[in-house]
Amino acid sequence: MGLARLDEATVSTTLVKRRTPTLEEKARGADVVFVRRDKEGRKYEILAYFHREYGSWFQWGADTKVLGDNVRDIDRWADKKRERLALDA
Repeated sequence: MGLARLDEATVSTTLVKRRTPTLEEKARGADVVFVRRDKEGRKYEILAYFHREYGSWFQWGADTKVLGDNVRDIDRWADKKRERLALDA
């Protein structure tokens, strides 16, 4: 599990869904897309990549505050990817 932990009071967006990337998003390197929404109803699509060799992740597509809100969710997703890779080894 990742090192970053967030206090729920500091999170300004909520996770709406996690989805498979479109062909265009895949071409940009995304393995998954996290969709978040803020209190004003604005939608953010965060693209993420999982590095299979190192077990690390990278995310982009929103400002640092929204990306920070996504850390817990991307950590959970990456943990599941690591578990699957360990089973395949």
